[in-house]
Amino acid sequence: MAALTLTELKKRAGRIETLVRLFHEGHKFEMDKSIKKFKMTAIVLESITYGKFDIKTKSQRTRLINRIRTYRGRLFYSGFVGFSRTEEDISAGLLKKSAEFGGGGAVKKTGAGGSESLAVRAETLIEDGTLEKIKFAGQDVECRTFSDVDQLKKSMINGLKKNPKMPKYIIEDFEKYLCPNCRKFDEIEWNESIPDNEMNQLGKYGGEVITGLIALGGPRTSFHPNILKTSKIEKFCVPTDPAFTGVDVFCLMKNGEIVPISNKYGKGAAASFFVNVLPKCMKSFRSIRPGPLRDFTRVALRMSTPKQMERRGAPSKEILYEHGVRNMLKLDESDVKDPYEVYELIRNKKSSKEVRKVTEAIKKYSGVDDVVIKNLPNSVTAFFCREVAKDLNKNSKAMKDLKEILAGKNYWQANLDIRDWFDGKINYRLVNSGNVELKIIGSKAPTTDITAKQGLINYFMSLP
Repeated sequence: MAALTLTELKKRAGRIETLVRLFHEGHKFEMDKSIKKFKMTAIVLESITYGKFDIKTKSQRTRLINRIRTYRGRLFYSGFVGFSRTEEDISAGLLKKSAEFGGGGAVKKTGAGGSESLAVRAETLIEDGTLEKIKFAGQDVECRTFSDVDQLKKSMINGLKKNPKMPKYIIEDFEKYLCPNCRKFDEIEWNESIPDNEMNQLGKYGGEVITGLIALGGPRTSFHPNILKTSKIEKFCVPTDPAFTGVDVFCLMKNGEIVPISNKYGKGAAASFFVNVLPKCMKSFRSIRPGPLRDFTRVALRMSTPKQMERRGAPSKEILYEHGVRNMLKLDESDVKDPYEVYELIRNKKSSKEVRKVTEAIKKYSGVDDVVIKNLPNSVTAFFCREVAKDLNKNSKAMKDLKEILAGKNYWQANLDIRDWFDGKINYRLVNSGNVELKIIGSKAPTTDITAKQGLINYFMSLP
């Protein structure tokens, strides 16, 4: 077990902040190679004892954190060992790097460990909303709805408090941010001990709900541009149906208008082509010009419906393999009777004459990536994803059709500014689906994973 030395403190973001926070809270630290606890009274950097300085305020603690972060000398801690009443200096190496710092001590782990350590999700923050069905895009969508900002504030605080993995310091930050008299939500004061990992989780999952705070309470200047202007909101709605994959949230306006929003933390993850775009292509098939997009959509129409593609359990891989084998590799039924069976055989680590025909055709395919050939047959799914993305990206007619289809979908993508988020400022950059630069992504599927668990074909929207 590593000790709480200066080297260990600097190894991972958030450890120095955690040390200062625990010192400020009067925490009793575990000792390395001893069952005794250590009550810290000062952090000593050679001859400079920072315990003499007040650390009650955020600015005072931040000053101490910055001094430790840039310090290169020897580190000591002053305090009391066990029940001793005599204060003494101990080497940093005598304290254990317990769970709060990413170690394996007995103290409950609250932060710096795994990338999803907080178990926070948008759905955990909206449980106090009214459960009802709202008409959206011609279908009844089950949602948690909020008609006023106080209802949403209460729900968020309750969701944080119910979460056993949520550290007290984060709850305290949000209680200040969402206090009863607060009516503006463009700034939040972060505790200096929050690790980067926790900040990212809060931004990724809390950012969806905070768009509702801004919409209901303001200031709407946090939206760039302000898409709501001065219009009044009847309800802020968060879909809860797991089968619904349209948008993350939407605002139901007093005038009956609906403003759908897809949230991203920073650039965010690429969105699913099969869920968000292909159903619209299927509905607009007659207007799509000849080319790879029309060919792909024709296959989808033979194998599914737009409504089925919008829900979970859609035959995405079946469509991908049918298009890949027939339209890309040009193998007919005499070569491969059932393209999807090729996938199933490879997934079950079996081979066949048809599997060999597919892999040989991929090896001869013009422009195929070397890593695909290297990892055959497990790379067959990745090959189809990559080549479909290449075909669409390089075809100007296909890209124009896709942009027009996205414009018809007409939703807003809200990107939470990460740098501002870390600085305690809340700003969203919004871009309409009809005014974007579009890039199709086929590389999420690893060439070593035939199941492509990380995703098939995706896309990014960005400002032109």
